[in-house]
Amino acid sequence: HDVNFAYEWADDIVLVHEGEVIAEDSPAKVFSDSELLKKTNLKQPAVLELFMSLVKKGVLSGELEIPKNIAELEKYIEGI
Repeated sequence: HDVNFAYEWADDIVLVHEGEVIAEDSPAKVFSDSELLKKTNLKQPAVLELFMSLVKKGVLSGELEIPKNIAELEKYIEGI
């Protein structure tokens, strides 16, 4: 249940709720779906939450590939 570790290292994420698979996709897609996360009582990984916030505020472009870790996010920020 370590979303930060799973987000950075997993190739595929499976969310289970009440014994039923409710989502199976890439970490970026699963952890970007706030409704799924609420249903399973999970939070967004920190790097994804920060990236989305910077995009929402116009600091970073939404056209950028979603970073997998802090080092990738730092490279985007250095480019500003």
